[in-house]
Amino acid sequence: MDILARALCMQLSTLWQPQAVVPDYKPGAGTLLGTEVLARSRPDGHVMGVVATPLVIQPALKSLRFHPEKDLTPLARMGTSDLLLSCSPSLPTEPLNKLLERVRSRPGHYTCATAGVGSAMHMTLEMLQQRAGLELRHVPFNGAGPAFVEVAAGRVDFLIEPVFSCLPHIAQNRLRPLASTGRQRHTLLNQVPCLNESIRDLVVQSFFGLAAPAGMSPALVLALQEDLWNVMNSSAWRERLQSQGIEHAPMRASAFADYLSEQLNFWNQLANERGLRSSE
Repeated sequence: MDILARALCMQLSTLWQPQAVVPDYKPGAGTLLGTEVLARSRPDGHVMGVVATPLVIQPALKSLRFHPEKDLTPLARMGTSDLLLSCSPSLPTEPLNKLLERVRSRPGHYTCATAGVGSAMHMTLEMLQQRAGLELRHVPFNGAGPAFVEVAAGRVDFLIEPVFSCLPHIAQNRLRPLASTGRQRHTLLNQVPCLNESIRDLVVQSFFGLAAPAGMSPALVLALQEDLWNVMNSSAWRERLQSQGIEHAPMRASAFADYLSEQLNFWNQLANERGLRSSE
């Protein structure tokens, strides 16, 4: 998110010169700390924020101090990323269906790492277990780095992470890719099947978008949207996304608002079905 934000700031600063656009990095709570700061800001067009998949997942799991739809103004979706189910090189090399059958035959024996509870990767694991009839032990880590180490060493069996973060590890034979979560095979891993080739309708993509505080005037939303649209359809922006392994999939404000609403409902339903909502 920080890389995308800085790239966007550079392009908007060029477009709006002499007005500079400066990144203000506020990490924490799986991106939600920065989003809360955004929600509490004035809707005068001087503050925008990069939002991502936790925005639509976390409300299904616990109460937040802001409401994703009531307290934010969607501006644009920038891009999406498929996730990847991969495994330790120490596991047997066999077709995906056979490997899933092996896991299914030993409930609770195999482990799967993610970058944390409530992440898109964790929720994808929940969906995989539900729809494929699997029982894997979830091993959440504080970030992807330790997860990669443990899976590469064979101490954890499987991993779910975005494709773009897995590619260097695959190139070094530290991970073996099994299946991506997009509707179609990933262009950089065309030999790797999609999960929905084996498990019907199992499609998950993480997203990156832009939002502003709620209450922004329609005229200001329109003006920002047009400038953002021009930037996001430039060759420089497409190249930036491609270099990060992110699919160029822009949406204007109204379409992005509908998309967020659909995603909130989708993850809320899965969380209810899996009994994942916190009692707090």
